This record gives sequence, structure tokens and C-alpha cells, in this order.
Amino acid sequence: MVNGYSTTKYGDNELYLTNLTRRKVAGSIKQKVGFNLVKHKVPGITDDWEITANGMIFDTSTAATTARRLFEEDFDLKKRHYTDGLITGSFIMTSLSFPDNQNNPMHFLYSLKMIEYNQP
Repeated sequence: MVNGYSTTKYGDNELYLTNLTRRKVAGSIKQKVGFNLVKHKVPGITDDWEITANGMIFDTSTAATTARRLFEEDFDLKKRHYTDGLITGSFIMTSLSFPDNQNNPMHFLYSLKMIEYNQP
């Protein structure tokens, strides 16, 4: 645990978060089309969790850069296991951004959004 941050787990990555928002959205069937995730709303499907978070990757310069690269590779529309203490399940990252307005290679701020993926 790092002071001032909460941690979650997404795939093999431990995420250090400054904030996390969970909300229920209309359930949908998800279809991958190229590098886009298309959501088809179908009545009667269980609602999905959508998660938005902000956090930071930090370590030594080399380790932080490597961790960022590995995290960016997880932005591939593949489902991964996610847990944050309240929600556990399969999720797909739908957006990932790094503001990159700092000149410190020892930490990288990021924002991400993911959606629950409860299909086979």
C-alpha cells in the first residue's frame, strides 16, 4: 500500500488510484469490431459495471517506463480479471490516457475507463 493511494488489480497490473467511480449502466452484448468495442443494448440483460479511475504509475525511471509500456499493452480489448474489494469480475479497458505534461520519467499520471464483460 502506498500512502494516499488505494490499490486495485487489473490483469497482472496493480493499479495505484487517486479516485475511482463505479456506476451501473444498461447491460449490453459487446462485439469487437477492429479496435472498437460496440455495445448492443438488449432488454432484460443484467446491468454492467462501468469503472472510471485516475491514478499514477511510479517507480525508478526504468521501472516506471516499463510498467507504463506493459499497462499500455493491456489496452487491447481483451477481458482481464479485475478486483477492487467491492467488485470482482471480467472487464475490458475501453480508454486509457496519459496527460504527459510532466517531465518526470519516475511517475506517469493516467485515466482509464473499463466496462464489465460478462460474456463467454
